[in-house]
Amino acid sequence: MSNLHSSLNGSASNLQDGSGRSFAASYSGQSGAPSPAFHHTGNLQGLHNLHGSYNVGNMQGTLTSRNSSMNSIPSAGVQQANGSFSSGRFASNNLPVALSQLSHGSSHGHSEEKKRTMEEGASEMELEVQNRQLSDSSSAQPVKKFGLKNSIPTNFGSDYVFQIVPKVDWTAIAVSLSTNTVKLYSPVTGQYYGECKGHSDTVNQIAFSSDSAASPNVLHSCSSDGTIRSWDTRCFQQILCIDAENDQKIFSFSYGGAGDHLLAGACNEQVLLWDWRNSKQVACLEESHMDDVTQVHFAPHNRNKLLSASVDGLICLFNTEGAISDDDHLESVINVGTSIGKIGFLGDCYQKLWCLTHIETLSIWNWQDGSCQVNLENARELASDSWSQDNVDYFVDCHSPGGEDLWVIGGTCAGTIGYFPVDYKRPGSMGSAEAILGGGHVDVVRSVLQMPCEYGGAAGLFGWTGGEDGRLCCWRSDENSAENNQSWTSSELVVKTPKNRKENRHSPY
Repeated sequence: MSNLHSSLNGSASNLQDGSGRSFAASYSGQSGAPSPAFHHTGNLQGLHNLHGSYNVGNMQGTLTSRNSSMNSIPSAGVQQANGSFSSGRFASNNLPVALSQLSHGSSHGHSEEKKRTMEEGASEMELEVQNRQLSDSSSAQPVKKFGLKNSIPTNFGSDYVFQIVPKVDWTAIAVSLSTNTVKLYSPVTGQYYGECKGHSDTVNQIAFSSDSAASPNVLHSCSSDGTIRSWDTRCFQQILCIDAENDQKIFSFSYGGAGDHLLAGACNEQVLLWDWRNSKQVACLEESHMDDVTQVHFAPHNRNKLLSASVDGLICLFNTEGAISDDDHLESVINVGTSIGKIGFLGDCYQKLWCLTHIETLSIWNWQDGSCQVNLENARELASDSWSQDNVDYFVDCHSPGGEDLWVIGGTCAGTIGYFPVDYKRPGSMGSAEAILGGGHVDVVRSVLQMPCEYGGAAGLFGWTGGEDGRLCCWRSDENSAENNQSWTSSELVVKTPKNRKENRHSPY
């Protein structure tokens, strides 16, 4: 547990900047951009809708320019660019449906009078939670349960929190909402700074610039309105807008390329590339995927390599050097076999790739040679059997702090999440939950953001979570503080609890 705790709050964590569950009309479309130029925001978040179903249709036909040369790519296998894959069905019975993404405005079901009433009374509302060391009945190992410090309503209504990401120096965190806006807060006090507003459709991914010298205050976002925008967070004004045109929806973006001048965007079933220095489109990869692309990632230690993942069940690897095209620059294809929601890198040299699907399966691949190290088709069942809480209903993300360690973060519909260690060197092995965050959310959790020790340690903070209940929850890692036993909702965003305050229990809504 100590290893997990230190890795969760370590500066090397690949999840320290959050991983949201912003999703598009039928699935999630966010991914991080692990680039020296732009802060890595975690890997793409696929929200797994718990109330609907969706089947990816039969893959008819061929990949246009390669139909004569591509013959047979096996399920859960890899094929080099001179091979092919056959027609098949990639079924997903747990894919997010459009209703969860339709115009979540702040006026949903609430009159202005009711909203004002809630705001006035919010500071009086408190929710008691327990923080304690406990032993899970399914394991002899102790389970860490973090204390909830504060719970902040991002708005009063039916808004969702999609993604939480930090500024490179951790002086601010940005939160994308289902109102198509991005709000900024202090990660230590919860103070509200302001909002970036301009997108006309779902914000699918956000990322701060990682260049602390040249552009420390720049935030980037992509949306289903077909744009990638940059914002100056000092004045909350838009400073750049790249338009995909042709009614394209952009589900993911990543900065990279051999000279770090490329911007890749996942646009419907295409992958578009721009030179971000002049906003000119330099390539359109339209023959490699047959359905919506959920993720794009430039490889961290091989900046000219671009990976894309799609609802069609394929992960494609492109070489982005020179004049980029499907025919000449598609190097290999991995067939996962079902709709892909999220991928991320792990390993000392980032040579491995973890993959979460929309039907809650987990697999580990070597993206360089296409080999599959483990495929856990029953990942959700393994996680559910590994703790005494309710069944795990969905996966929020994976956490790899660097090196070979990997945890999958599972959640319940009631808002409790747990960290489950994955031993992918022994196929089928998943350990008992090593950390539990419960008592803060009452609905599906979309995003988890851990604070590195150098930023949150002094305040005893573990990090932040956001979910479908519209709450931002701040978690404490200091078990000995009396403040751990209380959390509350406030229209002023956060109020420090006096340690001698009497415990009260009130419904937050």
